[in-house]
Amino acid sequence: SSSARERSRTPRPSQGSHLPNAKVGVLTGILGLIVNILIVASSFLLLFTNPNMQKEFHDQLNQYYEYFYGESFDEAWDEIQDIYGED
Repeated sequence: SSSARERSRTPRPSQGSHLPNAKVGVLTGILGLIVNILIVASSFLLLFTNPNMQKEFHDQLNQYYEYFYGESFDEAWDEIQDIYGED
């Protein structure tokens, strides 16, 4: 049977043939993690070094906190400080 001979002549992929694809996948994953870390770090750096961004973040925090809890974050923080005292 000629189809059996053709099958026997075609090389079977060995387990090592997937190794280049695995390396590319691992490198892509590592690159993605590095890019993600750089984006998050630059966002935090920008937030903590830019006074305008700090004010915007603080205003948004107060707005969301008031929406969810019925009082601003500043009011809740003052209550916490009153309860536990501030040295």
